Amino acid sequence: MPGESKKNQSLHMVMITAFFLPKIGGSEKQLFTLARALHKQGIAITIITRQYDPILMNHEHVNGIEILRFSFMNMPMMDLITFNLKLFFWLIKHRNVYTVIYANLASSHAVTAALIGLCCKKKVFIKLGGSGRYGDLMTSRHSLLGKIKINLLRNSTARYIAVSSEIVEELRAYKFPEQSISLIPNGVNSELFYPISDQKKKEIRTRLDLVHDAILFIFAGRFDLSKNIITMLIAWHKLGDQKNHMKLLIIGEGPLEQNIRQVITTKQLQNSIVLKPFQDNIQEYFQASDSMIALSVSEGLSNTILEGMACGLPVIGSRARGIEEIITDGYNGFTVDPDKITRVTETIRKLGSDKHLRKKMSEKASQTIKEHYRIDHTVQRILPLISS
Repeated sequence: MPGESKKNQSLHMVMITAFFLPKIGGSEKQLFTLARALHKQGIAITIITRQYDPILMNHEHVNGIEILRFSFMNMPMMDLITFNLKLFFWLIKHRNVYTVIYANLASSHAVTAALIGLCCKKKVFIKLGGSGRYGDLMTSRHSLLGKIKINLLRNSTARYIAVSSEIVEELRAYKFPEQSISLIPNGVNSELFYPISDQKKKEIRTRLDLVHDAILFIFAGRFDLSKNIITMLIAWHKLGDQKNHMKLLIIGEGPLEQNIRQVITTKQLQNSIVLKPFQDNIQEYFQASDSMIALSVSEGLSNTILEGMACGLPVIGSRARGIEEIITDGYNGFTVDPDKITRVTETIRKLGSDKHLRKKMSEKASQTIKEHYRIDHTVQRILPLISS
């Protein structure tokens, strides 16, 4: 609204993230979506990140958003120390320019942000994106430095943005002050991610060189242990001859890529699985697909699942808490125990063979996002916190 935008023009938010364009994953993608949405509301945005490649510009503007990249020593521990020292002194030097600090994930830069909040009396928000054994808190408790980090954050004046109720519970379990915790789910850009007609789907499949005569399942994400991709491949193999009318499109990159390729070869799945690296136009791959599979061991509030559902994809998801908060079993998708591989296979078979069920769940999936997980919903929740 024009009035709101004018009121927000005095706000300047510094957003800090370890990685950013062009190296962008789920949390960074959500950060950029939020940054653009807040910028539309009249808030000045500066994103500070690491210059992990010397060919990247150390200062540029993208869509009206300022991006600063700080160089660092590419050595264990020294990378964190040098980046955070530069970040600390920049935040001190420019303390009269910005009004709010937003740290993406509870990494080392979140401690720097919290310290600046104390000494410069700035509002600091730290977003936690993951829960469970691969989450922000669990991964920190196994080392001395991690425990020190948690203690420093817990005793700071920062506020914590949790994207799921499980993260809220973890923050409480770690004795973070109740008044410092806000539940604000991730949001989807509905102008980019939306359902399309069957005819348009055929056109996109032709352009992307995807199959026309098969039910297309999609997985998109980083190739690491937390995503449970090998389990998905084993379940897919158990489909037997039914794979003949179904295809699995796997999009991503990561440390397990060779393992994934080996399983595909060993199980002779080359004819039913297509492997692609991360795609800038991921929304078109979602729109070209019929269903999604996401068997993560743990999950905060998956951007990929939200984006897929926004495009009308019913999801077969694991029973990770963050996934169960989005998917209602039998309504807009299915939740399964990944350890029960036969059950996973049966669910893929059921969704792949029932066109009426897919259509019904597709409508419910996109409706779920429209009603609860649009980026403007996220902005409406965060604006009162940063402007009060």
